[in-house]
Amino acid sequence: MNAKATLKLLSKQWCTVNDIMKICNVGMNKAVEIRAKLKERITKEGFLVPNNLIPTSELIKAFNIDLDYLERMSKNEEWHSFLMILNFIFFMLILDWQKRLADWQFNKRRNFICQ
Repeated sequence: MNAKATLKLLSKQWCTVNDIMKICNVGMNKAVEIRAKLKERITKEGFLVPNNLIPTSELIKAFNIDLDYLERMSKNEEWHSFLMILNFIFFMLILDWQKRLADWQFNKRRNFICQ
């Protein structure tokens, strides 16, 4: 999962087991275990949470997720995509230029021979 997708998941208020699986890169059983431990810790503090959800902020705290780093990496991914598109455009322009040059040279030779 890339940084942008991770940030999108972390921007939600609540995390499901599927979100935990994706964010922590674990299987279903481990994600259920993580959810249970976090829910237990939250209820010991006196808060109530929905059955199948945990606050995303608690997951971020528990795993010490660096949001600033993810934001920087997300911007780098966008910049990389932009550079790839720009590279493709330049490549196509060069191919077009080479084709036009070859056509011009061919026409120049043909005109010279026909004279």
